[in-house]
Amino acid sequence: MVVDGEGIWVLDGRRASIGRLVQEISASHRRLEVIASRIAQRGRVRDTRLAGWTNAHLLCHLERNAASHLRMLAAAMDGQVVEQYPGGDGGRRAEIDAGSRRSLDALATELAATNRRLEAQWAVMEPASWHNPTRARAGTRPAYSCLWARWREVEIHAVDLDSGVEVRDWPTDFAVAGLDVSFQGLELRSVTDRLPAGVRLELHDGTVACWRTHRDSEPTHVGEGSTQLLLGWVVGRSDSDHITWTTGPPALETWP
Repeated sequence: MVVDGEGIWVLDGRRASIGRLVQEISASHRRLEVIASRIAQRGRVRDTRLAGWTNAHLLCHLERNAASHLRMLAAAMDGQVVEQYPGGDGGRRAEIDAGSRRSLDALATELAATNRRLEAQWAVMEPASWHNPTRARAGTRPAYSCLWARWREVEIHAVDLDSGVEVRDWPTDFAVAGLDVSFQGLELRSVTDRLPAGVRLELHDGTVACWRTHRDSEPTHVGEGSTQLLLGWVVGRSDSDHITWTTGPPALETWP
């Protein structure tokens, strides 16, 4: 947990952190598979909370994302670097568009199978291989950072699927880590980059945990809520109304 800027375990590359992440994401995979099975049983392709994406698009994307991580990690274990998606962003979009035309049952089945293949890859990674480079959409980064990226993808899109999972259902460890990463800007744009000039934001969950954009000056906006609701607002999955503000919520550019 970050309290005024301490280290972030999901991106520290330590063996214990990698093992913990593998356990957390595997559990998230199982929850996602229950959601996917429920969607398949209903058998109805419909819009999700993600504009322009149906549940078929999202299920396909989640499976293709798992496959992309498998591809990068298998290469990293051999000391090679490959693009996350063959054909880059264009190839990624084409695969999702094509896959979204498959049946929901086929998409759910393939998602579960690819999740298991990815978990099997995690199990055979040698300790040194986790520190080899990979080339993700966000840029070149060590292989261990793929774990946080996968966890983030699974948990956020589980909410986007609009099939019974809400922001409040996120694991607390995930929500805390998401706030840590967002405020320090270790992967995507930082919260500071998304705020208007002159705004200094402080969020806290009513305990000792506190996330600040400016450590050396007083905040202009202070919000309090559960870590899940705070992260939900930061990543655009929950309204600011669910947070208690001292001066009202600041404008925040679209995540990421």
